[in-house]
Formats: sequence, C-alpha cells, structure tokens
Amino acid sequence: MPVGQRQGARVVELVFGALVITLSTDDAGGISVHDPVSDRLFHDADQRRQAVLHHGAARPPAGWRRLAGNRIRNNTKACAAGEDIPFPLSGVGVALLGATGMKITGNLITGNVPSADTEFSAGILVASGPGNPATAPADNRIHGNRILRNDPDLFWDQTGSGNSFRGNFCRTSTPAGLCHHA
Repeated sequence: MPVGQRQGARVVELVFGALVITLSTDDAGGISVHDPVSDRLFHDADQRRQAVLHHGAARPPAGWRRLAGNRIRNNTKACAAGEDIPFPLSGVGVALLGATGMKITGNLITGNVPSADTEFSAGILVASGPGNPATAPADNRIHGNRILRNDPDLFWDQTGSGNSFRGNFCRTSTPAGLCHHA
C-alpha cells in the first residue's frame, strides 16, 4: 500500500527510513516503507526493504507523494556506494534527493545518526539528486514534524525552488534557521 495511503508505520534500525531519489538512468520504482514490527512491506520495496521512490532522467522527477504520521528512528546502518545510490549513505531518516512535490508532515523522526562515512546524514535531507546534470529538489513541503537527536535534524543543500520548511520542532539544521523551537 503506498505510503500516502498508509500512516503510522514504524521504520527503525535501517540505513534510511524513506528515500525519494531521481537518478540519471532510465529506472523506475515505487515508494515504500518497511515496518519491522509487523515485518510488512508497503508498496514496491527494494531488495534491502528500504523505502525507495526513484525515477530515471527519461521520466518526471520522483515525488508527488505524502509521507505522514510515521515514526522513523534509529536508522544508523551503513550502505556503501552502489548502482542505485552512487555514494555511501548512513544515518538518514527521510532523504529527498532530486524529489518534487513531496509532503512530509506529522512524522516523528529521531536518532538517525551515521555509523560510517556518509555523503549525507540528517533526520530529513533535501538535496539535488545524483547524476549529470543533477535534478534539483522542487516544491517539497516539510511541515509540522518532530525531528530530534539526528545529525543534523534538518539538512537542505539550498538547491531547487519552492521547497518550504515550516513548523518543524527540531534543534539543529543546515543551513541554520530551518527549525522551530518550542
């Protein structure tokens, strides 16, 4: 079942909780969440049972989904650079790499810290996707999440347009100023 139609999943102790990525190859996928408590996969998980949505350059940028009301925590495992993700990755709650139109709202995202060398780390990461040319993130809404004890809580590489960060309870962000402190 697509994440946008299934709320309340618990995503823990993986490399990342949810990854939305636009690749430079002609590849397609779906968005998924693995709930380790029930050991259920929700819609098109990859072989590592990670939450992945990706499209190739011949398709529109990955996105136009909603990730809401989930608990995403302690994703600290490491993944080496590979075919799908051309850089090492560890300690990411939600990654939007070259994604468009995603709505990330009402999630509890905690304890996502790297355990190995990584290109990125964050509770929520918004950045350009890999490839040449890279696809910049656009029109993503990161609103009303509790994002705590990540490294950092929010990260945005400041590329793309129309990305908004509002009402997120967090303590650390890159760049500074993305968090709302209670």
